[in-house]
Amino acid sequence: MKRLAFIAGLFLAQGAWASFSGYSNKRQVTITSAQVSGAQTNFPVVFVSTDIWFSTSTSGGKEVNANGYDLIASTLSDCSLALNVDTETVNSGVLGSTFTAWVQIPLIDTNTVGTLSYYWCAGNSSITSYQGNSKLAWDSGFKVVGHALNPAAPQDSTANGCNGVTSGVISISTGQIASAGDFTPTNSNILMGGTTCGSAGSGTPGTLDFTTFTYHAWINPTSSNTEDIYNGGASSMIQFRRDSTNQLSLNIYNTGSYVVGTGSVSNGVWTQVDTTFDGVNQWAFYINGVLDSSGTKTIPAQWLVSNWRFVNHTWRFGFGNGTPRMYIDEGEVSNVVRSPGWILTEYNNQSAPQTFQTLGPDIPSTTAPPALFFGSEM
Repeated sequence: MKRLAFIAGLFLAQGAWASFSGYSNKRQVTITSAQVSGAQTNFPVVFVSTDIWFSTSTSGGKEVNANGYDLIASTLSDCSLALNVDTETVNSGVLGSTFTAWVQIPLIDTNTVGTLSYYWCAGNSSITSYQGNSKLAWDSGFKVVGHALNPAAPQDSTANGCNGVTSGVISISTGQIASAGDFTPTNSNILMGGTTCGSAGSGTPGTLDFTTFTYHAWINPTSSNTEDIYNGGASSMIQFRRDSTNQLSLNIYNTGSYVVGTGSVSNGVWTQVDTTFDGVNQWAFYINGVLDSSGTKTIPAQWLVSNWRFVNHTWRFGFGNGTPRMYIDEGEVSNVVRSPGWILTEYNNQSAPQTFQTLGPDIPSTTAPPALFFGSEM
């Protein structure tokens, strides 16, 4: 019986000393459910930290792979399943360097009592390739995601590959999240995916040609003018803009306004702006996650995709025939109508990533095991 007690005690000690699926360290991240509006599935949560923990071991962090491939996010406390992660910026280990990543959480729900959790896990020498599946961090409704709308990296983060080409003069500026594009010079815009993601006019619509949509961006206007945020780049196409009265609008390119919002988007501050259209007649504008205005109006005949496929055009952020007079960050285009709850949760997360979630302390997997229980002889 003494032997059995010893074995049982040893088993309990070994169980308490189990590693995190080969990872040496982990940190828990908690999201207050009150920050979430409704139940959102496959939601891309942006995580931002200057903690050196998120750098390589040679720089004082916990990643043992030189490329940081052994840093993963997981909803499982044993780190046994890696989530889809799109890393925007890495922590170099230099003081003030920032780690920015978009983590696709399978489900976040405001009805969850207390907090929602996921984990960052690091320190696995057996990992030699990136585990995050970055393109899959964005659900199939996303058709373009442009984190850094600047000439250095106008890349589409989705699997659609509608990468940008800079036109005009665009410089890098500090954005709402990491860097942004400075679209204040004349004729500055980024062409997303050329006529493959638009249309070459030969009768085939492009990847970005759809009339059910959600357009999302953070903008920081510098003065009141008529400024395009996102547009189809040719006559009859859609224009999403802030007009000269500082209101959001959807326009028919070279024709005029389709609908105009009621609220004002101020100069000199970062503001989240969203617009949705259901492909039939229902439109809406949102400012900082809150519904600004909505209504119904028959879809313009010019917006029919059957027309667009015969128009040579390229979708773009910024305005190509004037001066946008704004900075643009986090341009997202979806071919679905995102819900009001989704849009508000995006605002809560993207306006203050480090308030939306709390990072817990480092938990090493190699803590000393508890004393073995030998038991008593029977």
